[in-house]
This record gives sequence, C-alpha cells and structure tokens, in this order.
Amino acid sequence: MRLLSLELENIRSYGNLKLEFPSGSMLFRGDMGSGKSTILMAIEFALFGSGSLMRDMVSKKEQKGEIVLCFDVDGNTYEIGRVIDVKSSGPAQSSRDSYIKADGQKEPLSVTDLKARVLQILGFNENANPRANSQVYRYAVYVPQEEIKSIIENRDREEIIRRAFGMEDYATSIDNIKQVVKKIKHANASTAVRFEGLDGYRTSLQERRSALYTLKNDITTHRTTESGLLSDKDDVQRNMEYLRQKLDDLIVLKTESAQLQSTIHNHNTQYAQYRNDMDRLESDIFKLDKDIAEHTSIEQPTTMSAQNIADMLQDAKKREDAYMMAAAEAENVQRDIQTIQNRLHGRTASEIAGMISNLQSNIESARQGQSDAEEELAGIHQRLGALANESNNIQESLRRASTLGSRCDVCNSELDPAHVSGLKASRRAKLDKTKDDIAKSRERQDTLQSQISTVAKQIQLDGESLDKYRVLERDTGQMEALKSRLEDMRNDILPVSPEEWAVEGFSMVSGESASVYLGRLSNALSDYNHSMDVLAEKHKRKSTLEINLDTIKKLYEETAQKIESGKKRLDEINSQISTSGDMGEKYNRMNRRRSDIENNLKNIAKTIAALDERIASINNDIDTLESNIKTAERHKAIHDMREDSMDWLEQYYINSVAEIEKGVRESLRYDFDQFYGEWYSMLVDDFTKTSMIDGGFGPVLYQDGYGIDVSGLSGGEKTSVALAYRLALNSTMRRMTNTLKSNLLILDEPTDGFSRQQMEKMRTILEHLRCEQVIMVSHEVEMEGYVDHVFRVTKTEGASSIQKM
Repeated sequence: MRLLSLELENIRSYGNLKLEFPSGSMLFRGDMGSGKSTILMAIEFALFGSGSLMRDMVSKKEQKGEIVLCFDVDGNTYEIGRVIDVKSSGPAQSSRDSYIKADGQKEPLSVTDLKARVLQILGFNENANPRANSQVYRYAVYVPQEEIKSIIENRDREEIIRRAFGMEDYATSIDNIKQVVKKIKHANASTAVRFEGLDGYRTSLQERRSALYTLKNDITTHRTTESGLLSDKDDVQRNMEYLRQKLDDLIVLKTESAQLQSTIHNHNTQYAQYRNDMDRLESDIFKLDKDIAEHTSIEQPTTMSAQNIADMLQDAKKREDAYMMAAAEAENVQRDIQTIQNRLHGRTASEIAGMISNLQSNIESARQGQSDAEEELAGIHQRLGALANESNNIQESLRRASTLGSRCDVCNSELDPAHVSGLKASRRAKLDKTKDDIAKSRERQDTLQSQISTVAKQIQLDGESLDKYRVLERDTGQMEALKSRLEDMRNDILPVSPEEWAVEGFSMVSGESASVYLGRLSNALSDYNHSMDVLAEKHKRKSTLEINLDTIKKLYEETAQKIESGKKRLDEINSQISTSGDMGEKYNRMNRRRSDIENNLKNIAKTIAALDERIASINNDIDTLESNIKTAERHKAIHDMREDSMDWLEQYYINSVAEIEKGVRESLRYDFDQFYGEWYSMLVDDFTKTSMIDGGFGPVLYQDGYGIDVSGLSGGEKTSVALAYRLALNSTMRRMTNTLKSNLLILDEPTDGFSRQQMEKMRTILEHLRCEQVIMVSHEVEMEGYVDHVFRVTKTEGASSIQKM
C-alpha cells in the first residue's frame, strides 16, 4: 500500500487541507501540538473508521467533518470518503456519505461494509467491526509511541503481542474446544437416559409379534365360516328377488286398479261439470244477443271526427278568449288615460313646456349669480389674509419702535425724538386704516355667504319643480300614445258568432256560445263512439263464448269415451289380482331365513372386528416399540460417537494445538529477535551492552554479561531500545502481510530523547528500511536532513497548516 493524498475539512485544528504524499521518506515536523499527529489519526480513521479515534475529531464549533484518503495497492488506485456528524448524543459516522471509489466508479457503502471492503483490498484477515482497531495496521504500519512504551515497560505486553500476531487464536481455539467437550459431556448425560430401556423394548416386541400370529389364525377360521353363510345368503336373496318381482307386479296391479277407480270418479265429476258449463255459456250468448240489438239502434250525431271537433272547439275558445282579453285590455287603457288626465289638472302640453323653459332659465341665472358671489367671496378670503399679515407687521413695527433708545439699532446713529414720535403716529394711523378694511371685508363676506345660501335654496326648489313638470311632460306624451292605442284596439275587437260554427245534423240551443255548442257536440260524439266500442266488445265476447262452447262440447264427448274405456280396463285388472294366490307368505318365510343368516354374519363380523381391533392395537404397539428401539439405538450411536469425539479432542486435538502454538510462538520470537538484534546493533554503539528478545517477547538487556533493567538506561538509550523494538515489530508484521511487505511505514516521534550523535544514526536506519514510502512525525529539526521530503506543520491562532519545504 502507498498513500497518494489526504483531504481534511473541519478535522481538529485543520479547517481545509489537501495534502499529497510523495514516494520515498518524508518528515512532518512541527512544534508540540501543531497538528502533526492529526495527520496520522486521519489516515487511520479514513482506512478503518475506528470508533476510538472519532472522539474530538471534528473541529470545535463545527457540526460536520470530512476526510478523503487516496491510496494505491498493487497498481490500483482507491479513494475513501468518510463524514463525521456531531449530534446531541455525540459524534457519529454518516453512513449515507461514506464511500469508496475504484477505477473511477464511486460506490456508496455503510460504515461496516466500507471497513470490510478496505480489509479485503489490503488483505487483512480481521474483524470488520468499525469500533475495532486494525491490529495488522497498528503493528505493521503505524505503532503509536504510547503503545511501544507500554510493551517495553511490560504493560499488557503479552496481550498486545498475542493480538498483533494472532497468537490468541490458538488459546481461543483450545478454550472453545474445552467448552465443546463440556457441552458434549452435558449432552451425553441426557442422551444416556434415552436408551436405558432398549433391552426391555426388544423383549416386549417379541411378545407382541407372537400374540399377533395367534390372532391372525383365529381370523382365518372365522372368515371361512363367514364365506359359507354368505353363499347361503345369496341363494335366499335370489329366491326373494323372484318373489319380490311377483309381489311388485301384484302391487302395481292393485295400484293401477285404485288409480283407475279414482280416474273414473274424476271423469264422472268432470262430465257433469262440462254439462253445467255448456248450459251457462248458452245462457250468456243469449244475453249478449239482446244487448247487441239495443246498442245497434243508437244514431251517429255527426260524420266529423272527434279530432276535427276538438280542433274547432280549441279555435272557438281561442277567439272567445282573445275577444275577452282585448275588451279587458281596452278597459285598462281607458282607466290609465283617466288617471293621467287627473294628474294634469287640465294643463295642456304647451303650458307644461313653457313652465319647464321658465324654470330652466331661472336655475341657470341663479347658478351664474351664485358663481359670481363665490368668486368674490374667495377674493375677500385672500384680502382678509393679506390684511391680517399687514396688521401683524405694523404691530411688530410699533413694538420695535417703542423699544428704540437714543440711537439706531442698525447704523448706531443718534435718533431725533420728534422723528421717532412721528414715525409711531404714522404707523398707528396705518394700523387703524387696516383694521377698518378688515371690518368692511368681513361684513361683505357675511353678506355674500347669506346671498349664496339663499340662492342655493332657490335653485333646489326650482329643481324640484322642474322634475315635477318633466314628469307631467312625460305623462302628456304617454296619454296621447294610450289614446291612439285605444282607438286601434276598438277597431280590432270583433265579437264571435256561434252560427259560423254550426254542424249539419246537430241543432244549436238559443243563446249558447260557440264553445258551449261545440263542447256539447264533442260529448255526444264521445257517447256514440263509446257505445260503438261497447258493441264491438260484446261481439268479441260473443265470439269467444261460442268458441269456448264448441271446445267444452268436444271435451264432454271425450270424457264419456274415457269413462267407458276405464271401466273395461278395471275389470281386466281385478281378474288378474284374484288369481295371484299365497305368494306373500312364501316371501315372508324367505325373509325370516335371510334374517337368521344376517344375524349370524353380524356376530362373526363383530368377532372379526374385535380381532382386527386387537391386531391393530398390537401393530400400534409394535410400531411404537420399533420406533422406540430405533430412537434408543440412534441416541446410543450418538452417545458412543460423542464419547469417541471427546476422547480424541481431549487426548489429541488440545495437545496438538498447544504444541503448534508453542512452535509458532518460538518461530515468531526467533524472527522477532533477529530483526530486533539487527536494529539494536544499528542504534546502540555501546558494545558492552547487548539485548535480545526473551520468551515473553520482552527486550532483555545485558552489560558485560550481567542483566540490567530497562529503567537503568538513559533517555536516549530507552528511545533506541523502543525504536529497535518498534522496527522489529513492524518488520515481523510486514513479513506476514503481503500488501505491506515493502510499501509503507509510519514512525511517530521515533527520536524522542535522542542525543545529536544518536540522531545521526537515523540516516542509516532509513537506508536499511528498504521501504517505498516512509512517513515520520517529529519535532526534531535535525531530521530534515535525513529524509527526501520535508513538510512544515505550523499552528496560528488555533488553525493548523502544512507547507512542503
């Protein structure tokens, strides 16, 4: 894996950062707290989304932070994006904003799925839980300074080493096997109970099979007896069927005899009914002939159709109604004319027109006078304003004159008292004249206002009179129009003469109107037509009765023939019945014989059923016993297999895993010790001091062959031991991880506590790392000369920035 670029937005002290990682070794140098470690934390969080790193990742006062990391694996470029939202419950990753981009294709993924995808790309066989750190990454790529010190100082060393190299899998496997063995023992204890009765089941099964054999022999004997009885029953059944047929024939004859007697009786009843119906129909036909003769004598009032008469009646009514409406309308017009004449009081149209002209002239003259007075009144208003201003100015001038001393307040020249006195007198006279003008103007103003009010009232009165005379003028025009209309109406009104509607053959009553005459004619024709309809209906009724009479006469004759043939057939049936003999008694004897056989068969059937029921019960017992035996045998087989499995797991598997763990552990310790010895020899020049990795994967120090404690080392020596241990740990882990063998290494403050001479050794370390990309974080200035690229990390007013040097 090789890092390509990193983008941060609102991450800790970085507001907005885009950083590109070159190949080779690089140093991020800055003061303590400048933001160097944030870069390492952001890289790890982008890759794995570890929950432990998320706290305080988002910049203060911000609600969201974003990290985008681009990296290369085996020539393939990938981009990862993660977003952290700050909520009331705390920071949380946004699943809807997390994604991975490969080959230019962006794929949104949940937080868990994104970590699983990254582990797949890197080839890390680890837990995809986003809350868990990547152990491979932590020890093959980046080991925080604090964790190395905890290992050196023997704090949780065994747990960290086992976790880093996957050694806990062996112990976990042994513990799991022990739990499995425990569960198998517990399960076998309950399984053993399930096959305790196996021998008893087998004995009972043999007993049930012997009893079943005896019962089947008994059923065979009873079925032989049953077969003989069934043969006898068949013989009796055949005889009974023959006798039954004969008896059925006799019953049919008796039934037919009874039915014939009933039919003959019904025919006799029907015969008498037909005779009564014939007499009734002949009487009804006689009555209809009499009614037909009466209706035939009625005379037709007219040859006109009812529709023609209805049309004439409608026309006559229309003309009579029109005459009545015209007469009523003429009377209304005459009343309207009289009403208008009453309103005019004898005035002529010319007199009314003259009054209207005079009133219009008076109103126009009054309005002109009113306009002139209003114009003069407006001028007086303006003059009064001007006079009031003038009066105020004169009074102000008198006031200033009264306050003058012996000198002019403008030019400071000496004033003549006589001149001042004369000036005051002149201004008082002018003030009096102004007040007099004001009084006269106000008097004229009051006169004009009174005049305007009087004229306005007169205009209103003349206007009301003008409106009245205009109404009278319209009335005169309307009256002339009504008179003309009345004359036309009187010329158009024509009375309706009844004689012009007279119909030949139908006389008219004196004094009746045309509509009454025609209505009477319509009623007479309606009565005639109704009489003709009744006559037609009676002819139709007579025809129907005659047809019914012919039909009944035929039925009467047919019924007589049926009575005669029925009596002949009844005599033949009675003769056959008398020759039948004692066939019924023979049938009853056969029936009793069949009953005896059936009773015997029922008893045998009950016996066989009881035997079948007993056999079924025994078969059920056998099935149950066989099922119990199979179940018990299956549980016994399971029990035996489990016992064999427990023996193998306890005696072979657990010991084998423990031996494998021991061998793997020793192999790892050897490789670790080789790497550690190589890096230690590069970092420590004191040949009197040697170091190696013990069985607990801890560094052991010797001086002149005597063991010494780590706490007795100087600060620089402790850092050298820690760096050698870190590099050995990284080298061992990288050997185990294909994607990280020679690509990437991150060192966090690797020279903390180094002297200047020790610092020089970092050049050799970097040359021997043989790593395509090395990222170091340090505050040491000397480190800048040992790397290919330098990035300066600074922090100003709480905001971090990075500059490539």
